[in-house]
Amino acid sequence: MLLEAAVDAAQALISIAGDKTDERRMQAAVHILNRVGLHEKSGLELSGQDGGPIAISRVIVDPGAPKPD
Repeated sequence: MLLEAAVDAAQALISIAGDKTDERRMQAAVHILNRVGLHEKSGLELSGQDGGPIAISRVIVDPGAPKPD
């Protein structure tokens, strides 16, 4: 019985996702993709200028040195 309900639910989502006039289409597509393991990114992505790599430089600071003006 539970398996039949799952099959019916999956078929409903697939039907909605395929109907270009249904406003729920995007939600259905996201649910399907989440179920098959293609989740939306949940992390934070960073990039440098124009989408390039981020430039990182190492600066060693002497805590006893006088502060610049």
